[in-house]
Amino acid sequence: MSYKEILLSEIEKKNILNQYGLLVEETPAPTPEPTTNVTDTLVVDKKITFKGGYYSASYADFKTNLDPDLKTVQEFLTNGAGKAFIVRVGIGAGESRIPNTDNEKGGVRVDPGYLSNKRMNTIDKYITQKLKSFVGKGLLTLPTIQKIPADPLTKPPVSGPAWIGQPFCPKDKLPEDDTQGYACAGVSFVPAPNITNWKKAKTLNPNPYATQLSGYTQAQYIRVKLELKEIPAEVKQCMDNMEIQVNYTDLKKQHKCNSSIYEIKVNGVKLTRKDGKDYASLNNAGDEYDNNPGTCKGAASADTTCRRYNTFVVSPELANKIIGSTNFIAGQQPKFSITATCLNPNNYTAWNGGCHEGAGNIVVKNGKGETTTYESQTPNAKNQTVTLKNINACGKAV
Repeated sequence: MSYKEILLSEIEKKNILNQYGLLVEETPAPTPEPTTNVTDTLVVDKKITFKGGYYSASYADFKTNLDPDLKTVQEFLTNGAGKAFIVRVGIGAGESRIPNTDNEKGGVRVDPGYLSNKRMNTIDKYITQKLKSFVGKGLLTLPTIQKIPADPLTKPPVSGPAWIGQPFCPKDKLPEDDTQGYACAGVSFVPAPNITNWKKAKTLNPNPYATQLSGYTQAQYIRVKLELKEIPAEVKQCMDNMEIQVNYTDLKKQHKCNSSIYEIKVNGVKLTRKDGKDYASLNNAGDEYDNNPGTCKGAASADTTCRRYNTFVVSPELANKIIGSTNFIAGQQPKFSITATCLNPNNYTAWNGGCHEGAGNIVVKNGKGETTTYESQTPNAKNQTVTLKNINACGKAV
């Protein structure tokens, strides 16, 4: 059987499809609006191995197991001229139940978690140093590195087979003060008649403790996950030089005291007022942060001079810091939370325990000049923090 290729013009195709009711005219899709959604760009997920008992960079397999991936990241940044990126690094560790020793200090005994935390710190410094030269050249900020566990005093998870209680490490043969079973790892330790010493077993083929060894090895790990994310241009366009105002303009919201001093942050990054002051003040009887002192002469509900304005400018450098501290989820717009904390920074005698409850109007002017206004409620209780507004990069409510 032979086949022939039949060529049809577009008009002929439409006529045939129309005869069978298969032709549906489609309206061209509208040009999409610029998006501030972010997508994962590059992910590196590695397990790093250190020489037993060691934690310095010279004892890690960085050159063979991490450097090639870091070079890929560097090339990606170099080739992404004009684009902006952030880097997230997560470092996790796990340990087996084999007793730990610090071999960089002559084999001294150390607690579980000691080596893992040392190794995580080494990886942190190593990656940061490798990417340091790219800050400002595509990379907005130095890597944000999350350690698991984050608290250096918290011990990493210890798992895998037991150590004490194995044939090579009977509990009744250990000194009372040897709670981790260090003696069992000694070359001269005798577990019991006809029971092979752990150290000697490692030289045998096959190793009689191969199953246990495999379990210990799997429990010992340092995992590094690096995510390089491209930040859409509009995020920077909107965030750079954004102005955020925290104002008191609705005079129907009566002042309850004269101690309305607020620390303003965006995603945990502290803002400084345009005039250099550290805080926003909604007071109208005067304080060092009041940007229009002595002007409120009458009742707040009637005298428009009692209004107060506080403008914070997000410089490009500060925008980088905020973006770098923001949780970006693939396919979603990043969320930026404007928060206020009620403070009494200089122990004002008129403190009376709180700030103006419910006062405050928020104005956001993004870097492209677009302005959005919101009503909000400032916190009242001492040291209380509330979210004034959640916005996207361009100041719209999310």
